Amino acid sequence: MGVDAVLLVRRVSASRVTEDWLDALSTGLCRDIGADNFMIERVSNVAESLALAEWDARFRSHPFHSTWLHCGFDDPDYKRELHELMVQDIGDRPGERSRAIQPTLTLYREDDDPPPGSLYDQCGPDIDADPGECLLEVQMFGRYYGEGYERGDPELYAVVADWLEAQIPGCEIWYGGDSGGVHIEPFDRDRRRRLIEYARARGDLRRRWWALVR
Repeated sequence: MGVDAVLLVRRVSASRVTEDWLDALSTGLCRDIGADNFMIERVSNVAESLALAEWDARFRSHPFHSTWLHCGFDDPDYKRELHELMVQDIGDRPGERSRAIQPTLTLYREDDDPPPGSLYDQCGPDIDADPGECLLEVQMFGRYYGEGYERGDPELYAVVADWLEAQIPGCEIWYGGDSGGVHIEPFDRDRRRRLIEYARARGDLRRRWWALVR
């Protein structure tokens, strides 16, 4: 088992976090960054897995796919229009999905867990929400990247952090791993820059984030 990347969103007022708001954020993340970059699939049997794989193949082979991939999130209306046209041609994506962003402790809850958004549980010191704060997490479909564990795509994680800061003014982004004692830490612009410079110096930036094929 490897260590997957996680982004934690802090300084979000709990009063702001509604089902509609989370749905809109999750939809925007999947549309602008690419749904395959997030841990959102919830496949329960082989038939659903095959149907999903077939749909993904049709989506990737669509004539608009390359344009959609390379359209930055600085033009979300055009990206949304392309996505809608593609779905009209190939049909809705099958299977059940969780949100790309959601309060911590939302999935796989135990009976004695505190309320969602009140705690980030990790292999190390837990992080408690401040009064009136709701902690949000983004589970990436990719390995953690950091010094001593150079696996995932730091450029992608920096892009997601930029997107979140643009959509949630005043928020604070933290970054870490989901296991292995990789503690989550603040992920401000300076740390993102230093991480990418470290990866570039090692020759790890082999391809742009939007060209990843999973």
